[in-house]
Amino acid sequence: MENIFKRSPSEIRLSSFQPDLGKVLNKLDIGQITAFTATAARTTIDHIKTHVFYENPVHLIQGNPDRPNITYRVIPSLCKMHDLSMLTNYESGMVRPIIIFCGTRKRTVQTAIRLRLRLQEDQIFYYHAGLSKDERKVVEDWFFTSKNGILCATSAYGIGYVSYINIL
Repeated sequence: MENIFKRSPSEIRLSSFQPDLGKVLNKLDIGQITAFTATAARTTIDHIKTHVFYENPVHLIQGNPDRPNITYRVIPSLCKMHDLSMLTNYESGMVRPIIIFCGTRKRTVQTAIRLRLRLQEDQIFYYHAGLSKDERKVVEDWFFTSKNGILCATSAYGIGYVSYINIL
């Protein structure tokens, strides 16, 4: 069986890339190296080519990240929690389920608890890499079948579900 090295750029932390990663992978005699990213900038793609693929040939498959089922907008905010409460309550018209991505594990917990209190709902949970495998599975199963849930998560939550839910 051919050796294959697969990692998403976020898994190998592009921001703190070891410049010799490509050299190491080259010495391991890996038959195929793949790197996946959803919306990398040109500089990031160049960085991946240089530091992951090293001297190996690169076959780049690229698509337009501006998809019709995803809407981007910026909402100026003086109080994030107030605005999240307003955006996620039923009167806002926001279609659920909803994912709110947070920058830290602590922030996912805080946001979920505060939204539960503000919205007086019990279908609001958090997800991050610090949860046990069993805890993550319970939350994943709940959210995947949820019609009205709100999930506060770090990037540890699989991004493959974005085609049918709202993300804040």
